[in-house]
Amino acid sequence: MAGGSGAGNDSGVGDGDDDQVGGKCVAETEEDCDCPGEEPDGRRYCFEGKWLECSCLNKDAPLDLSGDCLPGRYEGDFWGYYTSSFTVVGAPIPVFALSASTEPGLAFTLNAVGEEVEPGAEFGGTLEISDGYVKGTADGLFPFEGKLTGKLDCKTKRFDAVLKGGYCLGACIGIGINQSDFEGPVVGFYDTKTKSFAKSTWDLTEKTPLMGAITKFGGMGEWSATWKKAGSVDTSTGMTKP
Repeated sequence: MAGGSGAGNDSGVGDGDDDQVGGKCVAETEEDCDCPGEEPDGRRYCFEGKWLECSCLNKDAPLDLSGDCLPGRYEGDFWGYYTSSFTVVGAPIPVFALSASTEPGLAFTLNAVGEEVEPGAEFGGTLEISDGYVKGTADGLFPFEGKLTGKLDCKTKRFDAVLKGGYCLGACIGIGINQSDFEGPVVGFYDTKTKSFAKSTWDLTEKTPLMGAITKFGGMGEWSATWKKAGSVDTSTGMTKP
């Protein structure tokens, strides 16, 4: 997986057919894009009116998209690279799920929207994310955490979410000197056979970079999650339903 994105790309690889990374686009749209070498073509996503880098997962790999989706608790992992403004030179730092507690590094609950569903029963409509989070580290040392919100459209099996959070250089002291915020899309597709998510990517942009608008800081990577147990959350209160 490539590291954080730069300010532009003139190579014609990894930036779609015409517009460069960071070029203007219609928010929440996507298109095919070119991957380097012998990798299959990928997809890229328009976030906040600008093209993100190309995600070069094999979009043609077979998935089982038949049937309905299973509400409940999903747990998994995430990994990739992040370019921090604190490094100044823009060196990519590995990030991955690593929780200090017994909790998984990535987790969320999918709740059926619009009707009650019996525990363990599948659902064919929209499922909303609640109590979603990522807890990890950057470079194996620095806290890297965020809140995950969004939904799964079971008709298309597409998972669309946003991860909003931040990281600290060393211990988080709460006054902003050594920490920065990030935000970006988390996308995936639901495989009904395995009750898990595949072709799943994240792409984050640093919102408060130390170096200002000199260049883009942030990162991209992959994630996975598999159904663990039945359950739902009252999204109005955040409390687990009995």
